[in-house]
Amino acid sequence: MMPDHVVIRLTLRHDYYLPDLPPLRLLAPVGLVVRRIGERLVVIARDGADLPERVTLTLLAQSPDLCRVTQGYDWHRVPVLKLAEGEDQVRFGTRPEDGDEARRMGDWRVVLLDVALAADPPRDIEVHFSAVAAYWAYWLTGRGLRDDIRIVDPHDAAQFDDLGPATLPDGREARVIRSAEPLALRARPTERFALQYEGQFGPVMLVPVLPAAGVNTRKLTGDGADDRLQADIYVTLS
Repeated sequence: MMPDHVVIRLTLRHDYYLPDLPPLRLLAPVGLVVRRIGERLVVIARDGADLPERVTLTLLAQSPDLCRVTQGYDWHRVPVLKLAEGEDQVRFGTRPEDGDEARRMGDWRVVLLDVALAADPPRDIEVHFSAVAAYWAYWLTGRGLRDDIRIVDPHDAAQFDDLGPATLPDGREARVIRSAEPLALRARPTERFALQYEGQFGPVMLVPVLPAAGVNTRKLTGDGADDRLQADIYVTLS
């Protein structure tokens, strides 16, 4: 056996955290050591280690928020992602069907990587996680509430539907305006939605930049809701 050497170089990307690295910790089985070198995690075989043909690596969330914003995260099972030799670019967005493990209490494992070791190491692998998408629902309250308000996207990339009046749990009246399609959640959102109404001489700006959706979402209920999610955003108009 050669002296300590790298057997896997792993790059992790997550659409929610880009351009930053996702808060994930890598665990390797006994006989292997994990080190971070720049933006990559490297798995190193210790001198004298008897390497199998495959190893199982564990990606562990360092924040529960990562679980909430990862598309395909399963709150009951831990997915197993099998990577054959040569399968080095992987997109994680739906739960793999190759097998899984029951999730334990307080278990923040995101995915298990079942990796075939290369005959001529190291293997360079990139795992890219997709971010959760949800309908952005703005709950508007306050004295500045008007019947003719609307949300606009200056880039015309997103459209919004006026869902009409609603009552908050504390009894306050609100107006709900929701995106027509689900929008991806981002730690650094690029969306710059504005709240305005049409005045006598053109649009009047009420809120130039509305807050973006957070990490907390809820499943929509009712006919045809399926697994659609909604992020509720509360805005008080003075």
